[in-house]
Amino acid sequence: MEQMREAGELAAGVVRFGTPQVGSIRATLASVRSCVHDAEIVVSATSGVPVAGVLGEVDYELIESTMESTPSGWKLMTQTVGAGRCTGR
Repeated sequence: MEQMREAGELAAGVVRFGTPQVGSIRATLASVRSCVHDAEIVVSATSGVPVAGVLGEVDYELIESTMESTPSGWKLMTQTVGAGRCTGR
């Protein structure tokens, strides 16, 4: 976010997080997948024009997370985001 601000850019749009699905669960670990519609894009703060490349494009993204159970609740352990890896779900 700091780099975006320094470059005169900001994020505009909405992210719809889909319906997360738990793929597997063990005593302390769970895998979660969700197809996200990411309509939040990076735009020039002065012109409002989307930046070039993937940051300026709306896409569906597959988010795969590994959650770890801790004494204070479930916490994100690892996460990958795959742009274009799922379609309009």
